Amino acid sequence: MSGEISQLACIFCGRNRPLKRGFSLGELTIDPAEYGVITIRSVGPGPGRGHKGVRGEGFRTIGRLNIKEALEDPEFSDIAGQVRDRLIAIVRSYMDAGVLTIEDLT
Repeated sequence: MSGEISQLACIFCGRNRPLKRGFSLGELTIDPAEYGVITIRSVGPGPGRGHKGVRGEGFRTIGRLNIKEALEDPEFSDIAGQVRDRLIAIVRSYMDAGVLTIEDLT
């Protein structure tokens, strides 16, 4: 079987999602400055980690750091800086391509 499929590529990570009928990015419900870019999880027992059939916590979220908090945290500042730099590179590239203006940002 052959054909075509259209996909949306994430500008941050490059992963692709198929564009099926009705696909939408969805409403932005969290202020991006408050969005947890780093998620801290507790690793508990659960299927797939040597505890087949055991009901456990799995990967329970115990904390999140937004971009500002992550930049200020020595453990995560490097990766948070990479996220910030990636966003800057994307904005600059979109401005160079003429699809984004400084007026769009203010």
